[in-house]
Amino acid sequence: MKKYTALLLFLVLAGCASSAQRNTSMDTGSYKMSMTGKSGLQEFPPEKRIIVLNADITIETDNTESLSAEIINLSKKYNGYVLSSGNRKIVIRIDAEKFKEGIEDIAKLGTIIEKRFYSEDITEEFRDAQIRLDNKLKARDRYLELLKKAENVEATLKVEKELERLNEEIDSLKGKITRLSHLAQFSTITIYLQKKVRPGPLGWVFWGLYKGIKFLFVWD
Repeated sequence: MKKYTALLLFLVLAGCASSAQRNTSMDTGSYKMSMTGKSGLQEFPPEKRIIVLNADITIETDNTESLSAEIINLSKKYNGYVLSSGNRKIVIRIDAEKFKEGIEDIAKLGTIIEKRFYSEDITEEFRDAQIRLDNKLKARDRYLELLKKAENVEATLKVEKELERLNEEIDSLKGKITRLSHLAQFSTITIYLQKKVRPGPLGWVFWGLYKGIKFLFVWD
C-alpha cells in the first residue's frame, strides 16, 4: 500500500512540475508590441522585425464630401488621425495592428477602383540608431565625470564643447528613433476620391460601343 501511495504522490508532483513548466514558457514567450527603454524612447523586442505598412486606395462614390467625413470618423475608430485632407485625396494614419480591419472598412464605403499595398523593413535603421544613441549616452556620462575633475578653465571649456556636440547628436538620434517608432506604430493610408460619372444619352451609346469592341478583342 505504501508503494502505491508513494507512486501516486510521485505522479502528482511530476504532473504539477510539468504544468508549471508549461505555464512558465508561455509567460516568457509573450511580449508587448513596444516598450520603453532606458533612454525613455519606444523600443521593440530584439526578435521582432519592424515593418512599416502603407496603402494607396482609389475609391469611387456618389458623394465625395460624405465619404471624406466617414473616412475621418474611421481614422478615429482605429486610434488614428487625419494627416491631410482635400477634395480629391485624404491621408489618414491608423493603428498598425488594425491595418487589415481599416482597409476592409474603407472598402465598404464605396466602389474600390484600385488598391496598392507596400511595406518597408526599418529594423536595421532602427537598431543602428539605438546602438548609436546608447554609445553617445555612455560617452556623455564619461565627459560629465571629466567635467567634475577639470582642474582649470581651459580643460572645462574643452569638455563643455564636447558635451554640447554630444547633446546635439543625442537629440538628433532621439528624434530619429521617435519618428521611426511612430512610422511602425501607425500605418499610412492614402485614399483617392473619385466621383461616379453618369453618362448622358449619347454617353450610353459610346459606352455600349466600347463594351462591344472590348468583347470582340479582349477576353478575360
